[in-house]
Amino acid sequence: MKSIQFTAQKTGFRNLISFGVPILIIISSIFIVKSSLFKLNSSALSIGITFDLLIIAPLVYFLLIRKSKISKKTVYTLFIACTYIATLVLPKENQQLLTFVFHYILPFFELFVLFFLILRIRKAQAVFKQNKKKSQDVFTIIKSTFQELFPRRFASFLATEIGTFYYGLFCWRKVSVMQNEYAYHKNTGIIAILYALILMIGVETFALHLLIAQWSIMASWIASFLSVYSALLVFGFIKSIQRRFISIENDVVHLRFGILAETTILLTDIVSIENYSKDIKVESGTIKMSPLGDLVSHNVLISLNKEYALVGLYGKRKVFNKIVFSVDNNTEFVNFLENYIMNLKFKL
Repeated sequence: MKSIQFTAQKTGFRNLISFGVPILIIISSIFIVKSSLFKLNSSALSIGITFDLLIIAPLVYFLLIRKSKISKKTVYTLFIACTYIATLVLPKENQQLLTFVFHYILPFFELFVLFFLILRIRKAQAVFKQNKKKSQDVFTIIKSTFQELFPRRFASFLATEIGTFYYGLFCWRKVSVMQNEYAYHKNTGIIAILYALILMIGVETFALHLLIAQWSIMASWIASFLSVYSALLVFGFIKSIQRRFISIENDVVHLRFGILAETTILLTDIVSIENYSKDIKVESGTIKMSPLGDLVSHNVLISLNKEYALVGLYGKRKVFNKIVFSVDNNTEFVNFLENYIMNLKFKL
């Protein structure tokens, strides 16, 4: 435990240095421009400050993060940020070098980024096709594709956003529950709850728009856009709940609650499965599948012999060894899973 804490402290200190040094260079450059010293020799100092912001700060940052887990792509982000800061800080009459960078150097960076994006898109298409052969679940395919292309947290964010839009805007065909699949939304009232939430967002949007418009038209439209976006997210959640079923295949059970939560459990790790509708005790290792808590009832309890992680929105994880959730045909589900596990252990 102490070694883990020490490693975490060491990583935190390294990240502090990696971000702190470039920020210190930027602050120092701004301080020099605002000082009386800059007015005495603005021509020479403006060249030095431009060089510090556009070259030294990104270069130092790159050297500090090159052996860390921080993405090297953030160097380009820092370069763009420093370029923007230089345009704001330096007087226009002292931006000759900056103008040269804008006209002759920055376009090469833009072409590089465009080329990089094209390669990423082509790779994403290839990875998507490969993952499509492994799974029929669209959200699983999207997540697997982004996890192979980007860091885990950023991949989870992209997968959640794109998955929500996919289910909300493009997934209209009715889906039937196949063999070894189980729905979980018909007996819980979750769909009605989420539609009620969309209705509340609509009423609130109209009232809020009229209220904020008295102060700022632009702000009122921004607030309305955010509300419509929120309603679209909720609608995407509804569609995903109606289409992403709990499934049993290849000696694992995939527990899903739309794109809001999911986990995959090896059947050999299940200690017991039972019909269970009592309130769960708040204790370490016991969680509820639904992120909406007591708003959604449960009727099945699975106990495990090891810890698993429940993956929620944007990749948020909860560790558990007992989980409760709802299944429409819970008795059939429990009996089928018990028989499947018994046959599996008999084979072993």
